[in-house]
Amino acid sequence: MSCNTTGNVKDAGATEIAMIKFITRCDVDFQFMRQKYLPKDIIRFQFDSSRKRMSTVVELEEDEESEYDYPFRLHTKGASEIVLATCSHYLDFDGKKQVLDAKMLENMDLIIKSYAKEALRTIAFAYKDLMEDEGGPLHEEKEEGSKIYKIEEGGLTLIAIAGIKDIIRDEVPDAVA
Repeated sequence: MSCNTTGNVKDAGATEIAMIKFITRCDVDFQFMRQKYLPKDIIRFQFDSSRKRMSTVVELEEDEESEYDYPFRLHTKGASEIVLATCSHYLDFDGKKQVLDAKMLENMDLIIKSYAKEALRTIAFAYKDLMEDEGGPLHEEKEEGSKIYKIEEGGLTLIAIAGIKDIIRDEVPDAVA
């Protein structure tokens, strides 16, 4: 969350403010994490309404594990149904990577629906260890006419699904009335 958000509590969008407040309550220094993991030549695919996701490539430290002998990892956040559709694995309660089978997909769908019944907006978080030149030298290739980057299309590992409560702004009740 630290690296796949922009801004801070004063100048970010509502979703990112909620995530920054959450990680701050968890005693995570998001500025430190950004300095530690974001490379100088940051690769970030911004959120837009057609993509319904945002992705950032982070640089792992030498002692951190990666599936490949390449120190870059894609982190994606976005609409839960969109991100979940790109996942082939998930992290279990012990942080171990597991295959995302039909039973677990059904469970995730029930979680998303239960959050929706509570008027929560759901966001999924996932990652993917990258191979060198995967999706082009800067990992920015897209299929012709697509808004989705090749590295976002599949093979991701689901980290979590979160429910965010949208606070009604002061001017909304009058506007609805």
